[in-house]
Amino acid sequence: MSLYLEGIINAPLLNLFTVLGEVELFKDWIPITKESRMMFEISHLRKMAYIKNNLPFPFSNREIFLSACGFLLKEKKACVLTMSSVKDNIWLGN
Repeated sequence: MSLYLEGIINAPLLNLFTVLGEVELFKDWIPITKESRMMFEISHLRKMAYIKNNLPFPFSNREIFLSACGFLLKEKKACVLTMSSVKDNIWLGN
């Protein structure tokens, strides 16, 4: 499954990255999230997190290892952020 989102956030990129980087707090901010923790951090823009969500009936609870990688496009004052689930124990090409 793939999902493409594009939008304009009227805030400095640093604010957005700061919120997205606080994976440990997702469990406090998102009611269905039971557990969230940072697993690996190669750089400020390359990370892997573990998230466990408790979903309501009739759905089953879900766990995901999520890989995130960001790219700054200074000349366009933009950023590309990719996120995908980790498959087959391969993360960032390793």
